[in-house]
Amino acid sequence: MNDRDHEAVVSIKARVADDRKNWLSRRQVLKASTAAAVAAVAATYQPKDVFADVSGDITLYFAEGKRWGDTQRAVAPLFNKAYPNVNINFAGQPISDFFQTVIARMSVKAPDFDVTYIDWGRFPGIHSVGAMSSIEGRMAEDQGWADDYAVDVPAQVSDLYRIPGGPGGELHGLTADGNLMTTFYRKDVFEAKGIPYPTNWDQAIDASKELHDPENGQYGHISCFQRGAWAGSVFWGVHATCGGWWFDKMEAGGWNPAFATDAGYEALRALEQLMKYAHPVSFNATEDECNKAFAAGNAVYGPLTWGTAVLNDASFTEFHDRMFIDLPPAGKSPGSGQKPQMGGLGQFLNKYGDNQDAAWAYMKYFNSGDYTDPAIGDAIVAAGGQPARASVLKRNQDHNFLAGLYRGFPLSVGYLMQIPEANAIQALMGEEAADFVNGDKDIDAALKAMDTRTRRLMEDGGYYG
Repeated sequence: MNDRDHEAVVSIKARVADDRKNWLSRRQVLKASTAAAVAAVAATYQPKDVFADVSGDITLYFAEGKRWGDTQRAVAPLFNKAYPNVNINFAGQPISDFFQTVIARMSVKAPDFDVTYIDWGRFPGIHSVGAMSSIEGRMAEDQGWADDYAVDVPAQVSDLYRIPGGPGGELHGLTADGNLMTTFYRKDVFEAKGIPYPTNWDQAIDASKELHDPENGQYGHISCFQRGAWAGSVFWGVHATCGGWWFDKMEAGGWNPAFATDAGYEALRALEQLMKYAHPVSFNATEDECNKAFAAGNAVYGPLTWGTAVLNDASFTEFHDRMFIDLPPAGKSPGSGQKPQMGGLGQFLNKYGDNQDAAWAYMKYFNSGDYTDPAIGDAIVAAGGQPARASVLKRNQDHNFLAGLYRGFPLSVGYLMQIPEANAIQALMGEEAADFVNGDKDIDAALKAMDTRTRRLMEDGGYYG
């Protein structure tokens, strides 16, 4: 790093430090405004139907956060009016050890919670310990609701909760939440420089170079490129837009890793060029660090980042009305396209829970759309959630982030493959991609190592037997 870049980094650190001084007060304002919006939805709500025949106590287990716990707390008062004899207990915990705790509890058949809200990427691993049951039969009990869910939640989202993954699998969870790793950018900065929105990676690299101005505290690129799973998610995001996939085919006779390909080569070369203009935090960034850099104003372009509705919140950043979301660039290899990565959260019934019927009533209600009542989606949006339902997103097109989700969901690909080994493969992809970008390994060695290490994991999983 030269002296001028060092001075720019010091300047950015100072700006971020100043921003953090106001962080608590911002969070207080955000919490107060969110609570008022949620209360307004609940105050006027009158359910279409009341189900007094369903009763019991249920425990909801989740990681704390706006999308995980806050949205459920926002919908709970509505649910209680529709189901007055069901008592909800909230059991939230920090996300740091949430996934491990869920899997540990499921492995010992713990009955101490009824509904869990968790990242869809964890479904295959939890299912592998026998903790969840198909909900196909329960869906069939209300065909009108089931048909609405099938139409209103894009298949690219709902199929992620099937086991095995895809349209042929059995549904094991419902979702009211979606997210995209896609492009977040400051539209005002692009327009001021006369830069057209990049639709391919060559244009994205050129735009990053043009936007890069570290002397004035502005960087042309940002991504969650912390070595390991985060960098793996970025690599896979670019790889997908270049027409790549993890395997030749995901069925018997296949499962051959497919990273050392033209698509993999193109993806790593694009990342290599982009990272020349990276915000310094990128090399150890997760989602939170990227969002804080966007909020502070020194990150203006993330062609593949995990964003959040908070980037359009005035209490979080002064640039809230200038932050836009759009489709990522496409590659040149066969099968390329503007394919954002799909993330999101879903709920499943604990197979060993004590009150299955009341738990299902809650899960079905929370994951309902306008067919049941528009107020449910309104409460989720008011709490800062990210709806998966097209009907809710469509009527919130004035919200830049939600408008971007509405556009991107139908074109998305999952951020993981729906297999228990997926998280480990994502991490090794990120290790090899980071080693190449950081100059510790050449491109051929990195791509071959992805294939070799993935094959070992798949061999251990018995995929070639």
